[in-house]
Amino acid sequence: MANHKTVSILVLLCMGMVCLVPARAGALQNVVFVLIDALRADRVDATRNGVPVMPYLNGLPGVHFRNAVTPAAWTLPAMASLFTSQYVDTHGVFAAGASLPPSVQSMAAYFKEAGYTTIGIQTNGNLTAQKGFAQGFDQYGDLTANDGAPAATVTAQAVAATQSVGEPFFLYAHYMEPHLPCIPPQSYRTLLGYPDPMLPSAEKAVVEDFMPYFTDHLNYVMGLQPAPGFPVLSAVGKESVRALYDGEARYADDQVGILLDDILGRFPNTIVVVLSDHGDHFWEHNFLSHVVSVYEPLAHVPLIIRAPGLAPENVDDLVDTVGLLPTLAGLLGLSAKPAWQGRSLFASRPPQGPAFSCTKSIAYSLDIESARLGAMKVICNRRTGAVELYNIASDPGEAVNLAQQQPALLKQMTTLLNVHLRQNARQNGADGPLSASPAGPVEEDMPLRLSAPAGLNHVWFKNGQPIDDNPPHLTGATTPSLFINTLVVADSGEYECMYSDNTLNLRITGPFTANVLAADSVPVFGVGMAAVLMVLFAGLGCVLLRGRGGETPKIQQ
Repeated sequence: MANHKTVSILVLLCMGMVCLVPARAGALQNVVFVLIDALRADRVDATRNGVPVMPYLNGLPGVHFRNAVTPAAWTLPAMASLFTSQYVDTHGVFAAGASLPPSVQSMAAYFKEAGYTTIGIQTNGNLTAQKGFAQGFDQYGDLTANDGAPAATVTAQAVAATQSVGEPFFLYAHYMEPHLPCIPPQSYRTLLGYPDPMLPSAEKAVVEDFMPYFTDHLNYVMGLQPAPGFPVLSAVGKESVRALYDGEARYADDQVGILLDDILGRFPNTIVVVLSDHGDHFWEHNFLSHVVSVYEPLAHVPLIIRAPGLAPENVDDLVDTVGLLPTLAGLLGLSAKPAWQGRSLFASRPPQGPAFSCTKSIAYSLDIESARLGAMKVICNRRTGAVELYNIASDPGEAVNLAQQQPALLKQMTTLLNVHLRQNARQNGADGPLSASPAGPVEEDMPLRLSAPAGLNHVWFKNGQPIDDNPPHLTGATTPSLFINTLVVADSGEYECMYSDNTLNLRITGPFTANVLAADSVPVFGVGMAAVLMVLFAGLGCVLLRGRGGETPKIQQ
């Protein structure tokens, strides 16, 4: 009988140990995350010279998200957001030389924790191990020397790295093409019809050595020099620049095809994501390259997800790519992390969004935030206070600013954006003090002044919603000081102020709770006199204690 009991106990213990093993252990699929740097969304299904620019990706059987929005308009903050599922104003990684903090778990570290072997092959100087982007990788092939390795090298190293690795594995392969400078192999130039026979020889030299022209143009547009040093390129010259960009996009497309065909041939159950960190400008709004704006050529990015069981389709819903990490976790049946701000792209959500993007750069004094809701898009410049409002459906080039024509819609969109920014700032906790005058109890008909630290673009909130000026009752809702001239009971609530500091970090004060007492709810001498009497009575109590030989109670520190 004892032996039977012993066996039963052992069986129960073994069953308990089995329960400790994750339910999906051994069933996790491999994940391949391909990042194509600076790829515009409109190039995936484009043609040039009668041939498709990206035939492999355009035909990849998967879910093609046709309205995906990047969290940032340049690599460092965008990749920090993709790796952490946090918006830029939450993780704060955007200054030149900034690093991904070890306190924030990266995508690779998350997969490693789940039992994956993690491999990174990357080519962008913003994403080096020294900047924290190797966090969680078992192997991190950094190919950033000499402006990054060509696409063929990335493919070869990624294929080699997966030939001797155990499953499951997570592979991140970052292709630099078609990022400037655009120098595609000669065969791709010929394929896409470069050079145009009408291209002047002087312009051909500029097009093929484009970086001096680009730098000069950027410095002029950003106000760093009074006039351009190069003549403006002709229409043929500009189109030739685009042709070389398309040549690099086609080169990247071919190499991604080689990589994915190899991996899927060996591991057909693999989940594949193809994404861009941001797009690129080609003279839209007179801009070149990226960083400089949040207009659609930069904010709109391609996103394709291929996974077992996912039916190929085109999805027109507006989505945030900050949801990539939760999406992968959901496909794998893994738990989400509390710090993530994104949501799975396959979860139930409004098809109209919203989606958010930004650009922040200390070098160019840029702090621009945007929000999209369906076809409507608001852009707020937090350095200058300028606002823009566009209907992307009727005005895809963002040429007609509707801010003056539609003030009610502008208010709705800016409120949406400011509530989003407050959530980002609040996720980091209070950063600055908020002072009140008077500091004590308040009642109806009294004035109240709330003051926040100095900074830029202050936005005051009451109970989580932005406040508007309502003169003469309330003024200063966009300044460091909020002034309520004559309090009423309805002014009771929790107040806080959001602002940007001189390093472009988004800040928010600690909350201040105002409890406005009705005038008839306190004695006729008022709240102020009541406070004075409380102090006097407290002092009298201390005197009486001393008179009786007692000691003054000590305040606990």
